Amino acid sequence: MFSDDLERAGQYLAQGDAFAQKGRWPDAQASFAMAAKLAPKASLTWLSQALACWPQQLYGPAGGAIEDCLHFSIPIPDSPDIRKGLAAYEAENAADAQQWFKAALANGVPGSAPHLLLTLSLLRQGKIPEALAHLVTAKDLEEADAR
Repeated sequence: MFSDDLERAGQYLAQGDAFAQKGRWPDAQASFAMAAKLAPKASLTWLSQALACWPQQLYGPAGGAIEDCLHFSIPIPDSPDIRKGLAAYEAENAADAQQWFKAALANGVPGSAPHLLLTLSLLRQGKIPEALAHLVTAKDLEEADAR
């Protein structure tokens, strides 16, 4: 059953990519959501779903997909900057969280998680273009790791 789910998830991911190439964003989002349900540990399903929300200006669902990605498939590294950023984020102080997550990146915290955390804090502040840039960077890092 498990390999069956992974195969079906791959099919939904490919279908979502095809819809996205045609600009059919709601269909792409739905396909990526199915892929994520079938393979929740596959970060690219969640990140693709978040990116499909962007052209539709569905930033809440994009943030939800990013949070699910961090919960199910991308471990959050432990560093002082990350811990302080998470505390600020949980206290709903997105501007401080943004500064701590930027500091984490500047101090060399590796991987896509700091970019995704920064994306979330930027979304909460309505900094949509900057948030998108970090989401794209995170997806690029995940795709490089998958190769």
